[in-house]
Amino acid sequence: MKALRPVCVFLLVASLGAALTISAYAQLGRPRPKTPQQKLATAANLTEEQATRAYEAFGSVVVSELSEGKVVNVPNLGTFRLVRIPDYKDIRDTRPVTTPAHNVIEFSASTSAADASNSVDSKPAENVQPMHFDVLPGQVPGQRAPGTRTPTQRTTGRN
Repeated sequence: MKALRPVCVFLLVASLGAALTISAYAQLGRPRPKTPQQKLATAANLTEEQATRAYEAFGSVVVSELSEGKVVNVPNLGTFRLVRIPDYKDIRDTRPVTTPAHNVIEFSASTSAADASNSVDSKPAENVQPMHFDVLPGQVPGQRAPGTRTPTQRTTGRN
């Protein structure tokens, strides 16, 4: 039994060494993906800490500008603006309801951002399924033939 211990220890150390070597070679082949903060630091020639602080502060600056009624234009991205929707009537759960007036943040993408998002290389974060509109939910569709018109067979009585 004691003679097997050194063999087991050797096999354990050898397998761990092989696993670490394989994972190291696998990581050398693929560079780690950069975070948005790292990409910002590279593009703006900033340190990574400065870019992280700027990245985190950007959202609060945009929100404060929008709350003051200003339009925020971000170069190469698009325009943010605050839009007031007046109250309106709607139907929810088969009952009429009045939706009160509220503000909505509207974003309009720039042409360069729209072109980049529709390029061949772009990958969407989510694929939205098309909407299926059912005219009569919960009912079986009718068995009638499709609505094709046939010419009338009336005669005028003259032969």
